[in-house]
Amino acid sequence: MRERRRIIRIAGVAFDLVLVILFPSSAIANCIGDQLDMPISLAVGHVRTPEFKTKGSYNHSIEITAKTVLPPAELSCKMGISEGPQDPVDCNKEPLIEADWTVSSGGHIVARGSSRDSGKSGYYQGIVFKRVIGGFKANKNKTYTIDVNFTRDGSALAIADPRLVVEAGDMYIYSIKKNINEIHDTLYSTYMPLRPGHFRSPEFEGNNGLNIINFDVLGRLPAGRLLCLFGIQDDKQPKCIEESVLDFDWTVWSEGNIIASGTSRPDNYYIEHEMYTSPIELCGGLYNVWRSVGHFPGRKGQKFSIELNIKKDGSKLDIALPRLSVVRGYPASGFSM
Repeated sequence: MRERRRIIRIAGVAFDLVLVILFPSSAIANCIGDQLDMPISLAVGHVRTPEFKTKGSYNHSIEITAKTVLPPAELSCKMGISEGPQDPVDCNKEPLIEADWTVSSGGHIVARGSSRDSGKSGYYQGIVFKRVIGGFKANKNKTYTIDVNFTRDGSALAIADPRLVVEAGDMYIYSIKKNINEIHDTLYSTYMPLRPGHFRSPEFEGNNGLNIINFDVLGRLPAGRLLCLFGIQDDKQPKCIEESVLDFDWTVWSEGNIIASGTSRPDNYYIEHEMYTSPIELCGGLYNVWRSVGHFPGRKGQKFSIELNIKKDGSKLDIALPRLSVVRGYPASGFSM
């Protein structure tokens, strides 16, 4: 899934698209589940799924989903989902979801694990939060059964309609890696709470070719509100009643000189508008909003720093973990026409 995010992000810049809204590919067909979707209570005890058949030979994630009837920070804390210590939703409380699981096929156990193996891995689509508790590599048209032993009482989450879901995708594989939040093409990344004022990054080594400046937030807010705070009015959503809070100018320095500058303000409203209508219509939520705000050239070994002049208070986006990043782009020759 993160590889898909990387490809779309870079391709968007190549075609001068200034906003990309991304979501797990499996969510297109069904925003809640894929191979399996069943209600559970999260009370201590054993749950066994009915048999289900996988559609292809690829990785599958075992997840617990909950509707966002609770405030995002409270729901994330109770489910044990966090992007890391700097995440505003990160908390020191033990999550209510704790479980051991096994996957069986043909009467034999083919995979086993625990929610503890996945750390605090999960993701969001505005209308639902998903906690990854495990995963397995499936074979096409094979029949599987999953046994889950819940070892902590999570029945306090019953209000959020918890469900046990199996989805096709690599979310579990990413969750067990040491640095699941790091994309190998990222050159610089920092949590960026939007407050009026000045910010300048430490120096970082750029890419030999094109360097892309991105700003993104997670989909912890309803899609309509998240887009409004980004300055986007979708015709499938109620009219925005909140103004955009994303407003900053940026400057890139290298060797004491300014080599590029720009602004977060979009330069083509129509293109932005057309790029997110279908995902919202299909799913009712967004995984995240990722905007490319500019780019600059680089050469091997060149050092850069990026400076921001933030003009508006964007604290309403804090819950969505706003992040500024610089990533590798295509070499300059890739844009020759």
